[in-house]
Amino acid sequence: MGGPWAANGREIRKMSNTGTATAALVVEGLSKTYGANGVDHRAIERVDLEVYAGEFVSIVGPSGSGKTTLLNCVSGLLAPSSGQVRSFGEPIGDGPSAEMAIVFQDYSRSLFPWLTVERNIGLPLKRTGAGKGDVAAAVDSLLESVGLPRSVIGKYPWQLSGGMQQRVAIARALINKPKILLMDEPFASVDAQTRMSLEDLTLRVWKEWNKSILFITHDIDEAIYMSDRVVVLSRGPSTVKATVDVPLPRDRDQIATKQEPLFGKLRSEVMDLVMGQ
Repeated sequence: MGGPWAANGREIRKMSNTGTATAALVVEGLSKTYGANGVDHRAIERVDLEVYAGEFVSIVGPSGSGKTTLLNCVSGLLAPSSGQVRSFGEPIGDGPSAEMAIVFQDYSRSLFPWLTVERNIGLPLKRTGAGKGDVAAAVDSLLESVGLPRSVIGKYPWQLSGGMQQRVAIARALINKPKILLMDEPFASVDAQTRMSLEDLTLRVWKEWNKSILFITHDIDEAIYMSDRVVVLSRGPSTVKATVDVPLPRDRDQIATKQEPLFGKLRSEVMDLVMGQ
C-alpha cells in the first residue's frame, strides 16, 4: 500500500487532519433478529467494530455465529434490527453502498453465466453510464491486476476454473473503485493451492489499490496470515468476544510467515477464543 511504512514493514494507518485514525467503517450496536411463524431468532446480539482506512480486518467465529449475516448488514443488503453502520462518517441506508463492493463465496452464483468475462467485469461500470471505450480500458487494466490473461475476455464463467472465476469476481468488485471491499469466505470453495494463490492476490490488490477490507473466514490461519486485526465473534446470538492484533511484518509469505513463532502463538490464541466458547 502507498504511504509511510513503519520499521517492521507494516503501513502506518492513515491519519485525519486531527491526528486521529480515519475510520473507514464503523459498526455500532448492530443486532439482527429474524422472525418466522411467530418465533423470533436473534442471530446477532450486539456487535461494535471499526475498520480504519487502509486496514485489513478479518472476522472469525464458530459456525452459526452470524458472520455472513453481519456482513450482509454492513453492506446494506440486509437491514439490521438495531444499531448503525457508517462509512467514512456517513450512515449506510437501505441497499448496498456505492463506496463498498462485495466478493461472495459462491462465485458460480455471483457471476452471470450468460455474460462473457468482459461483460461480467464491466457490468457495474456500464450501469453508471460509462462509455464502451472506458469500460473496455478498465476491464483490461483489471485483468492484469487480478492475474488473468486477456485471452479469457470472451469466455464465459463456466469455461473457467474456480480460481479464475473468483479472480473475475474480484475484478468486478474493483471496477467502480470502492473504498471498502467486503469479502465473505471468498476462497472456501477452491482447493488449497488455489486458495493460497488467491490469498496472495488479495493482499497484492489491497496493497496496490489502497483499500479497506473486511474479510469473513472460517480459516484461522487465513485470518492471521492476511490481517492487521482479527475480530472473534462469540456463538450466536453473537457479540465481539475479542480483537487480536496481528503484528507480523509485511510483505507476507505463505511459507516463511507461517513458520514464524509469532504466527503459531497467534494461531493458538485465536483458536482458543473460537473453540473455547
